[in-house]
Amino acid sequence: MIDFLLTGKILGLKREKIIGSSILDIPPMTGSLVLKCLETGEPQLGGHIFGRSVSLVANITTIRSVARVLGTVCNFQRMRQFELAARELESHKCLNQQLDTIFKSSSDGVWVCDGEGKVIKIKRAPEKLNGIEAATAIGKSLARF
Repeated sequence: MIDFLLTGKILGLKREKIIGSSILDIPPMTGSLVLKCLETGEPQLGGHIFGRSVSLVANITTIRSVARVLGTVCNFQRMRQFELAARELESHKCLNQQLDTIFKSSSDGVWVCDGEGKVIKIKRAPEKLNGIEAATAIGKSLARF
């Protein structure tokens, strides 16, 4: 079933046109992605849909019962929102690379913890200094050490 509010507002389609129509016709350029998802069982992510007044990104995934495909879920996101999310993700990747570079280049004994005090990463130096292997500390509370 297609979300009528979405199709009406964003794609400019009327409810009467949607009911009883083939997915190949509504919404435009989505039907082939839905059929491919149904046939292969593989998600169809990042499909571009160009409407009259808006451009969208479609992510289509299967609805399953055990190993059987029952249908699909189509998630539409405005291109602008998608681009903002992509930029934000790229920014986070860059910050993560910078932190990793600092971590690797430091000669100090560095422990990285999350907001709850759980160990995320340990530099090799404290492993040797403290006699604690990273594998045994990662994921545990810093309070235990």
